[in-house]
Amino acid sequence: MRSFPPRNVPTIEVIRSKSGLLPGQPYASLAGTSEQTVLTRIRAGSYVPAEEWEALKPAERHVVLLLETAAALGDDLLFSHHSGAALLGIPIFGSYPSKATVTCLHKGGGASTTHLTRNTTKKLPETVSVGGLRCTSPARTVIDIARTDTFHSALIAADHALRTGLVSDTQLRTELDRIGRARGARRASFVLDRADPLSESPGESLSRARMYQLGAPIPVLQKSFHDAAGGFVGRTDFYWEDEDTVGEFDGLTKYSRGQESCPEDIVTAEKVREDDLRLLVSKFIRWTWQDAAKVTPFETKLRRSGILQGPPVRLFGLSLR
Repeated sequence: MRSFPPRNVPTIEVIRSKSGLLPGQPYASLAGTSEQTVLTRIRAGSYVPAEEWEALKPAERHVVLLLETAAALGDDLLFSHHSGAALLGIPIFGSYPSKATVTCLHKGGGASTTHLTRNTTKKLPETVSVGGLRCTSPARTVIDIARTDTFHSALIAADHALRTGLVSDTQLRTELDRIGRARGARRASFVLDRADPLSESPGESLSRARMYQLGAPIPVLQKSFHDAAGGFVGRTDFYWEDEDTVGEFDGLTKYSRGQESCPEDIVTAEKVREDDLRLLVSKFIRWTWQDAAKVTPFETKLRRSGILQGPPVRLFGLSLR
């Protein structure tokens, strides 16, 4: 069994009690707490200080839930889908489920419960170990998300897995072949045909997903630009050759990645970079996560720049959610 380091594991102390406590109230009787401590219940018998819980990222919260679920029900559970993604560090769009998601055999698998969402299968997929927990392989995890989640969430997951080397395109397609005609297989194939390791962030993947959903022309990714003297000016997230237009998702984040400069210097450097790029192309547009998270603001950006013209073209019945 292959092993992977666990991702999204926060440093947080979980308080376990069988006394049926009510969350949201201060408790002084629990070991390690003070009378000012307010608790949040993770699952039956598992609590964490509410203030610490609120400070966690969504993926970290879900991993804490998985760890507590395994502690209560046994580490032979096979975490999958969004739970597998959280363990492997594969990003998704939207919120994580309130219950742990597992995959089990049809025979003896049982039904979903208060704490578990069970997905049954005739043959268990490849299993890997993530920090001592059993999890579906990266390839199967991506395929399961691609066939059950929204297109933009699936593209974010697939792009990330390819870019980081968690999976190869061959591994993804081999796993897709293994599931045969399972529910969502055709949808997963649609995602794989559009996944691209050149997408450098979830925001860039979300942007591309919106372009597909709107029927916009798909740009060149990570295009490098040089000035007349051959000097490097910059590398852009998106470039539409026919429209001679550069598109940037949160360009400041891209430019500051790995930089030690102060925020003011980074902003200044990015402004200079953008000005230099504008001299080399006809148009330059940028957008944020908030723009791409909802279709309408993103569509407006593309229409105003002339990238998108006419009514949206639905591909494969894609929802505009």
